[in-house]
Amino acid sequence: MPSTYTKPFEHPTDLVMKLQGRGLVVADVPSAIDALRSIGYYALSGYWYPMRKTVSAVPLQKSEDFIAGATFEHALRIFEFDKVLRAFCIEALERIERVLKVEIALRVGHLDAFGHTNSSFMKTWFTTRTNAKPKSNHDKWLDRHEAKYRARGDIQIQEFIGKYGEPLPIWVAIEAMDFGDASTLLNGLNGSHQNVIAQRFGVVGGSDLSSMMRAMTQIRNTCAHHDRLWNRVHVNHARMPVGAPAQFFSQLPSGNPSWNRTYPGLLVLAYLHSNVLPRSDWPKRLAQHLVTLEVGFGVTESSLGAPTGWQSHPIWN
Repeated sequence: MPSTYTKPFEHPTDLVMKLQGRGLVVADVPSAIDALRSIGYYALSGYWYPMRKTVSAVPLQKSEDFIAGATFEHALRIFEFDKVLRAFCIEALERIERVLKVEIALRVGHLDAFGHTNSSFMKTWFTTRTNAKPKSNHDKWLDRHEAKYRARGDIQIQEFIGKYGEPLPIWVAIEAMDFGDASTLLNGLNGSHQNVIAQRFGVVGGSDLSSMMRAMTQIRNTCAHHDRLWNRVHVNHARMPVGAPAQFFSQLPSGNPSWNRTYPGLLVLAYLHSNVLPRSDWPKRLAQHLVTLEVGFGVTESSLGAPTGWQSHPIWN
């Protein structure tokens, strides 16, 4: 449908005046203008959105006006809190992605150097072709993977292709995959392969690990694109594991709607990370950051998805 948007362009100076007119306290106008110029009005608006008055809880509707006492500087501090939170996630996700790639290469590679191209390694839904769908999900994944490693200009890979040709063996191919590629491959692998890989992460069921990795991919993409993370509702999120480590997540309700916020994703991240690097103090450092969330004026820990008493979980201590 064609856009119905008709609002005119406004300069950051005018936008600050508008925010003040709607009741947002701006203690330092020049700094606020600088923030809008360096971060962007729409990006920052996600951080002061909770500070707007609520018109209706179900469905959620917000007024243009702000809660009395809400400040621009508070929204900016939430933005900075979120930036550090994303950095924490990237730190742990890099380690998890590295181990995931190694485990896939080890499991598939010792059976077939080109197992990632072999449909017998994959689930039926991943490899099925029909007249209406002449390319399977596996075919499309291979096309994307090949296009990526050809376009990335990696001298080492190009030298390998020049010497041996294509396709690449899995232990080389895996290095040209991003987290999403590796997660999709894990999801497509037969359950027997998934289950072996899952053991490395302390997860009993391969499908549970696949669910966790899809959730981690979304968090990784959110962080990589510098998007708002702290109060996001995630489309792809993990679910309560069927087997171990279900007890680890006992502070969370088992229903899927409760799993679509950021805190459950952080708990999954902490669990996976603790199995990859059990002696790391990363979970404790993350918890020390989470408690710095400046609540008030609509900003709550529940927006993060954290249950009451979340700090008591052993992983954070």
